[in-house]
Amino acid sequence: RPIVEAGEKLGFLPGDVREKVEMYLIPLLNSLEEIFGKESLAKCLEGKNPKSVIETGAVAYMRGLTFKDTIAIIDEAQNLTSDQFKLILSRIGPNSKIIICGDTRQTDIEVGKEGRTSLEMLMSHLEEGKKKGLYKTFATVRLTNKDIVRSQECLEAIELIEEFESLYGKG
Repeated sequence: RPIVEAGEKLGFLPGDVREKVEMYLIPLLNSLEEIFGKESLAKCLEGKNPKSVIETGAVAYMRGLTFKDTIAIIDEAQNLTSDQFKLILSRIGPNSKIIICGDTRQTDIEVGKEGRTSLEMLMSHLEEGKKKGLYKTFATVRLTNKDIVRSQECLEAIELIEEFESLYGKG
């Protein structure tokens, strides 16, 4: 995940690197716990399950890594810069997949000159390239409100927000 505050300025956080990053990973860890169960996830995170090792971290600490025999999930990608996308995409190694997830409606960073996030620009570029027969190893999927699985209340809240913003603008 990128380490970006959601509009607040938290300032200096005490602790070592893992402790500083861990708070940003809580939503991802909660989802993994739902999938694997608490005990199984703990074993995977500790490396005690040789078939399923799970590592978590911040995009900022990827420099020098190569993903080999790996599935990497990059979460909250709407908060990535173009340089961070370059860093991530250049990590791809043999037998690996990188899944990039993000909600372009919830960015916490400034948009580029074009008024779009780096994620939006990358998605558009990939989709245009696919139409031209380029980028055969990449795929894009755009989800809509109909794909929300968190709860019916969440779906209704998002629809309310979108309707409000279409009438009154953001802010």
